[in-house]
Amino acid sequence: MATTLGLVTTLALAAVAGLFTTGDIEMLRWHSTYATVLAGAVLVQLLLSVLMWRVSRGLWRLILVALLVVVMTVVQTAAGDSRTLSVHMPLGMAICAAEALLMYWAYGLRASWRTPAGTTGESGDAPGTGKEEA
Repeated sequence: MATTLGLVTTLALAAVAGLFTTGDIEMLRWHSTYATVLAGAVLVQLLLSVLMWRVSRGLWRLILVALLVVVMTVVQTAAGDSRTLSVHMPLGMAICAAEALLMYWAYGLRASWRTPAGTTGESGDAPGTGKEEA
């Protein structure tokens, strides 16, 4: 849910920024509101990625990407507040790409964790770690 909110908010931020650059000053307020929502969503993503790692012990890459998104969001906010658009706009695209990656992992892993009823797996490795048997 947090991943979906993060990606949708990132896409909404881009749309509102585009409308702002066309001269609609009101969109700057919406852009700021969406940025606050995104900040909350990326913190929840980081928390959930740590919890997933605690359960699976193999999904440490999720923590790295989620932490990277948190750091990029902090830098993004600072660049936006200082109106440094040469950093703000490309970093926004990078955040959108990272959110899409997290979304892919969230829904892709969900499908790979489904096992047939009554089976526990022989290797004991968590799905998505690359250690499960073929």
